[in-house]
Amino acid sequence: MKARIATVWVDGCSGCHMSLTDAIRHKADGFARSHARSTETRLTYVRSVLVIGYGNSLRGDDGVGVAAAEQLRETLQNDLVRVITCQQLTPELASEISSVDRVIMIDAAEGDTPGKITVNQIEPDNGSATFTHELQPSTLLACSQELYGKRPETFLVSVTGFSFDFSDELSDTLTRFMPKVLACVRELIDRQEA
Repeated sequence: MKARIATVWVDGCSGCHMSLTDAIRHKADGFARSHARSTETRLTYVRSVLVIGYGNSLRGDDGVGVAAAEQLRETLQNDLVRVITCQQLTPELASEISSVDRVIMIDAAEGDTPGKITVNQIEPDNGSATFTHELQPSTLLACSQELYGKRPETFLVSVTGFSFDFSDELSDTLTRFMPKVLACVRELIDRQEA
């Protein structure tokens, strides 16, 4: 993953003991200008990522999220990316989500085009956080925001399944599409903010 360099320079105060609030408060009397430095402070921006693959791996293609996450975990060589798998989203994941900068969820979807990959950016649910049998990604993100004050950039990668019958294996159709699914997730992991 490529480190991102950001320049921080606030009205002549850069990296001294003053906070941004102090710099603004004391600007009128010239205090901030007396602390000016001739060089800019450079910060390295490191992005931590959580990948959550979820679904029922005993219902054929419903387990595509789990299968993709497991394959990613085996091949990924990045200490800043954590990969977890689960059968369904639970409120306890809000804590995990709050500790990273980006979350990528992988799940199966129903539809007419098996293997179709759809990526949606998720925003927190504005409604009240109601916990039901099926916790939605937007509700989980709202929980993270409400409980921990953090809502990381979150994406849902949905893969349209072919068969949701009882089976502990993916269909041949989704097995063929797995390299594309993994490439999509890796692209989201490496993507830098605009």
